[in-house]
Amino acid sequence: MADEQLVQTAVGGVQSAYVLRISALPGKPAPHAKSLSASSYELVQLLEGEEYLYSWDGPAADLVTEPRELFRPDRLAGRSGRLRTGLSVGFVPVTVFVSAKEAGSCELEVRPRKLTYEEEYKWMLRDIAEQMTELLMERFAASNLQFSVDVERNASTLYQRFEFLRALVGSDHFQGAMQEILRRPHTGWVTIPTPMSISRGVKPSFSVSRQLTRLGIDVGVLGRPGSIDSSRSIFQDKTEATHDTAPNRFVRHAFKHWLFLLGDVQAALEAQPRTAPAARGLAEVAELTIAIEQFLSSDLFLALGELDRFPSEDQVLQKRQGYREVFRAFLEFELGALLTWDESAFSAGTRNVAATYEYWAFLQLAKCVARVAGVDFAMKELLTVDKLGLSIQIRKGVEQVFCGTATCNGRRMSIELWFNKVYGVPQGSWSRSMRPDYSLLIQPESRDKPFEIVLVHFDAKYRVQFIRKLLASAQGLEEDDLSDEDALARGEATSGDLLKMHAYRDAIRKTAGAYVLYPGGDAELGRKPLSEYQELLPGLGAFVLRPAEGGDVLGSAELQEFIERVVDHASARLTQHQRSRYWDDAVYGPTDSNRDIYAALPPGAATVLLGFVKSKRHWQWIEKTASYNVRVSGREGGVGGDSALFNAQLILLYCPSTRAIGLARIVAGPEQLSALELKATGYPQPRGAAYWCVQLLRVNRPDWIADLSCAAVESVVASQGAPVGGPVLLTWAELLSKAV
Repeated sequence: MADEQLVQTAVGGVQSAYVLRISALPGKPAPHAKSLSASSYELVQLLEGEEYLYSWDGPAADLVTEPRELFRPDRLAGRSGRLRTGLSVGFVPVTVFVSAKEAGSCELEVRPRKLTYEEEYKWMLRDIAEQMTELLMERFAASNLQFSVDVERNASTLYQRFEFLRALVGSDHFQGAMQEILRRPHTGWVTIPTPMSISRGVKPSFSVSRQLTRLGIDVGVLGRPGSIDSSRSIFQDKTEATHDTAPNRFVRHAFKHWLFLLGDVQAALEAQPRTAPAARGLAEVAELTIAIEQFLSSDLFLALGELDRFPSEDQVLQKRQGYREVFRAFLEFELGALLTWDESAFSAGTRNVAATYEYWAFLQLAKCVARVAGVDFAMKELLTVDKLGLSIQIRKGVEQVFCGTATCNGRRMSIELWFNKVYGVPQGSWSRSMRPDYSLLIQPESRDKPFEIVLVHFDAKYRVQFIRKLLASAQGLEEDDLSDEDALARGEATSGDLLKMHAYRDAIRKTAGAYVLYPGGDAELGRKPLSEYQELLPGLGAFVLRPAEGGDVLGSAELQEFIERVVDHASARLTQHQRSRYWDDAVYGPTDSNRDIYAALPPGAATVLLGFVKSKRHWQWIEKTASYNVRVSGREGGVGGDSALFNAQLILLYCPSTRAIGLARIVAGPEQLSALELKATGYPQPRGAAYWCVQLLRVNRPDWIADLSCAAVESVVASQGAPVGGPVLLTWAELLSKAV
């Protein structure tokens, strides 16, 4: 039995009208109708991820209701059934068909479970406008701009401008600025010539002297009885306070300019079909119009003159509290709101929050990456001038890239941030073409000393509210027990959200991690991403990134810290991740890659480096890091980075203090580390200022060194005249002939 509360909406013409009735299941939130304007338009509002009962009242006929993925009839006639909103958010067009012919249509609004989504939408628009305005000010001087309203623009473009204006003017910060202007308006001083009788005495000045001279009066006889005609007068300047100043005129001009736009928006919406979104748009326009008219009705603006020029250099507008907020808002509106975005994000009355979140999250991610790299991305390249005016080149499905460089751990790295980059088959992806929302690529700036490329992907998921729905804990398997269909009906994240991150990480070549950006709750800010092994990468997970009222971005600090760790990881010399990927390439890479060429005993011509190990702790460090260190030139036993030692095919380690020996292979060229960097890896008591480090792979062939001993290797080193602990390079044949 359904809940008693139900709503209905009429569909179709007068002669063949159908009525859609929607009611709630027991214990579920009831739908309701929201009045949009005085024209009696009402909009049926449902909740995301809920299930309702629906039925059609009207002429007897078999009906088909679109969209079919939401309406599931319980009978073949299709006149009743279940309505599952799933993850649909915003306005949902509903069309009913009779005998394959359209009988009518209406619209429903599906509200997300996050009740602040409209506020967040405005905050994101505000942040986007501010960011774009800064970029525009870099490319176009404000004093050279010609501001005008283009009445040729269509309704959706005008509504786009209205939404920017609504986001700017509707904020509490801007409302406070308006009140500050009314409370403490700017005051100017004007000089007014005032007639004064000579007999009353006047204050001497250069102007008074000139006027008296013109009247033929000798200044020297002033004050003598009967010397001048007392009825004669001159003009003396008088200074008075006035509010008719350029800053106040500009404020009035800005608000009147916005009222003019609101009139255009209203006219454009009234020309549209009388739909619920249009009615909602009209109601929003009327609300903002009233607020602006009330502000302009203040006594301050009633007796002001017209603004005759754009006062871009005025210090009051640039610095004084209240005025600077209006001045900046005007620039943001005129410059930022004229940007051409995807129209689907700004349809009249529609709140496409997910699409706006994707744009907004990219700008915030770019800020974090730029701060980590210590560079300013050339984001002004986003802005171009085309036949429609200023256009922002962030488009769904259009690749954009920002480039910079960074130095970490002594390495110069190139950092690229991509928007909607496509990874095709087979170069980018080995299975299917992939297109993550954002991709972060870190690679060596110079190919002289290459290291493994690190690629990390991010996807914006506005509808994911609680990450526990996305990453269920191993102990709480109840989330995994839900089928994707049930999770979709409840509006929760499906396993597909997590599987998509796995797909990015596993299918796109060189990928080390894939992560979700989502506007979750404050309690989830500290959640750590998942790691496959002991290190940061490879891994996957999610980060909170949410706009806030005051302009802050919740979660940006945690995201920036993660990116810093990724850059540090990519630049590190001795990570397990880097070694594992080296051998992946060696095994699966081109035919000229390093292979295990020693199936039997090493050939006599194979070169071997005799490497000294000073202690048990030193040996343990070598095993832990799979690395070996050699002194740099300038110290006894030191060598240069181009030494032939590092081209040795094998390295024989010997430790006199433990009498141990071991065989390994050098798998990467030398990298120079300072003593501090080496100590950070756990190296015991470095004594020099710098060392060369090479990466090793243990050769598990005890039969190769069965006839060798640590004492024999020491004797060989001594016979070569090398200092204690110094490296020695021999062929395998020479080693065996001297040691055995």
